[in-house]
Amino acid sequence: MGAGNLNVRQPSNGSLDLSSELLPELSEFNSAVDINQFLARLLVLVAKGRVSPRRASVLAYVTNQLPHSHRAITLDNLTRPQQATPLFDFSDWPDPMDGSGIERASDGAPR
Repeated sequence: MGAGNLNVRQPSNGSLDLSSELLPELSEFNSAVDINQFLARLLVLVAKGRVSPRRASVLAYVTNQLPHSHRAITLDNLTRPQQATPLFDFSDWPDPMDGSGIERASDGAPR
């Protein structure tokens, strides 16, 4: 076999890296718009024959789960008891002129 007969073969399991086409900018899928854009790009790749229908259905299913997980996280955060933050009340502390918080006698010595 000569060097000219070498053919670059694509993986047979359909696992081509299409992340640059499906995710041109990094997205965390935090909104319905992000998910819609991903699904639209996926549809184009399926129509062009670059993604198998089976692989597309798996990707679409996983994408469909994202809004459900976002809702679950939101519900979890709403139902989780909020930790009370300590409230410090300094209203009864002395208010010395120098701002140190230390009361001084008329001779300047701390009390």
